[in-house]
Parts: sequence; structure tokens; C-alpha cells
Amino acid sequence: MQWSVNEIDVRSPENDDEETKLAVAEYGKKVAKVNYYKAILQQSEELKSQGLTSEDIKNFETKDLSVTDYNKAKRALKEKQMLLKMMPVKAMLAGKKSAFVYELQKLLVKKGFAIPVEGVFESITSDAIKSFEKQNNLFPDGKIDVITLEALMD
Repeated sequence: MQWSVNEIDVRSPENDDEETKLAVAEYGKKVAKVNYYKAILQQSEELKSQGLTSEDIKNFETKDLSVTDYNKAKRALKEKQMLLKMMPVKAMLAGKKSAFVYELQKLLVKKGFAIPVEGVFESITSDAIKSFEKQNNLFPDGKIDVITLEALMD
């Protein structure tokens, strides 16, 4: 085994001159940097094996979240977008039954309103919306609009 290269003897670093000490220190910094990037690439590979895209990983790293929290936030955003797309254009009438009403009622229950979750728009649902709007300084008309829906989803 060779213990020296280019007049640098690794067995007795106390005998090194300043130039050698500087070269060894710089080499140490470069090895540390390589190991840092290697760890990032390994983490990225692990995250990709869990189904994250490169864009997901960038967002994940900049927001400093755990994978579980990131996936939870991503799911919540998808649900929010889907619910906004489902929102009816016209005001809902009493007795209207839909998946949107069902999801709306689930949101109201999460906010503490004791209403049935059955997917039918009734006066109890309208009253809960009106109460929620009052609590959140929104116009209390008991009708669901984008502003009220956004507030419910936060």
C-alpha cells in the first residue's frame, strides 16, 4: 500500500508544510460537497420511488415538509380544485340533491355544524351556510358562492 503521493505523507500530517495543509483542507471541502450532493440525489431517488415527480420534490424541499404532509397538502389542493369545479352556476334550490351538496355538508360538519350529510340541500344546510358566513364576516345570505366555499375549505 502506498502512503504518499506527490510528496504528501498521510502517516504524519504534523510534518506537512502550509501548502500541503491547504491542499488537504480544500480536498476535504470538495469531498464534503460531493457527499452533500450525493445525499441529495439519494433522497431524490427515494422520493421518486414513492411516486413524487421532480416538481413535487422541488416543492417538497422548498416548503420543508415531510412526505406525508406534502402528499396530504397535495390531496387537499386537488380536492379543493375539484369542489370548485363542481360548484353550481345557479343558486341551489331546496331539495336539490348532488355530490356537491354532499361534499358541502361534510365541510360544514368539519366546521362544527350539526347537520345531516345526505347530499340534499335543505333549509338546515342553508342556515348552516348563513351562520358560517356570519362567523366569518361574509355576506350572510345562506347561498354558496366562491368566497364562502373558499372560506369553508380553509
